[in-house]
Amino acid sequence: MENLITMEQVSKSFGSVRAVDQVSVSLGKGEILGFLGPNASGKTTTVRLLNGVIFPDDGVIRVMGYDSVKDGNEIRRRSGVLTETASLYDHMTAGENLMFFAKLYGVATDTAKKRSDDLLERFHLSDRQKQKTGTFSTGLKKRLGIAKALIHNPEILYLDEPTSGLDPESARDLIRYIKELNSGRLTVFVCTHNLAEAEHFCTRFVFLDKGRVIEGGTLAELEEKYEGSVTLRIDYRGDIGTALPHEVAWKPLSGNAAYDSARLTVATKKQVPAVIRALAEKVDLYRVEQTNSGLESLYFAIRRQAK
Repeated sequence: MENLITMEQVSKSFGSVRAVDQVSVSLGKGEILGFLGPNASGKTTTVRLLNGVIFPDDGVIRVMGYDSVKDGNEIRRRSGVLTETASLYDHMTAGENLMFFAKLYGVATDTAKKRSDDLLERFHLSDRQKQKTGTFSTGLKKRLGIAKALIHNPEILYLDEPTSGLDPESARDLIRYIKELNSGRLTVFVCTHNLAEAEHFCTRFVFLDKGRVIEGGTLAELEEKYEGSVTLRIDYRGDIGTALPHEVAWKPLSGNAAYDSARLTVATKKQVPAVIRALAEKVDLYRVEQTNSGLESLYFAIRRQAK
């Protein structure tokens, strides 16, 4: 896979504070990378470094083949950035903002007008095209900020808390649209605290703490490494008494099971298919939920181990 971003042993300090500490990260073309960590862990500083807005104290950054120190203008021309604040001009209308930023990026007027109209429609802002953005709510500004980041059809899109301030419908629409763009090979770098969204949005994850990378990998790789057992919560109908761990069919179970007339909770060592098959032979299954899995569980497990 072609790497569009490569960071090698990158550090950045502000006075006595080391905001980014020997970070090495790569991002392949077409990936959606979730860059995760608590406040002040170095996420936003990393985005600024990658865009050549600030320079590293140590290390090397290459983005789309360009050096972030020498070629910042070319990197920014090919990148789209949505910061946590939308960074719009309040005295301009929504349409004027998009056309202004399109001109800065060198987009031809006819192309910019068509793309502006398409993006305003996509983010349900067509009826506000002539409204000054100073009158917009936080959510409306965020939606327009996303359109601004995409106006020049970038190769890499940086998103810093992209769904904060959005209502659930707008957040869902944004994620769906980014996935559509990604299927066309747009590369996305996402800084977020919303782990539930990131789990279904990102293809790979990097975890930061105090400016240092403490872990990275796909969801499957991280689950394999950090989840010793899986806890299942199963809703069923039928007589489960003959399907408990003392039976031969239940050998995969660790023996940690609790049940009542409608629900079984059981811990097992990565034998989920065997457990479900054994149960399905005895009772009707209505719901199977893995309760100790997912990105949020991994996030805390990784942070505990890093301390």
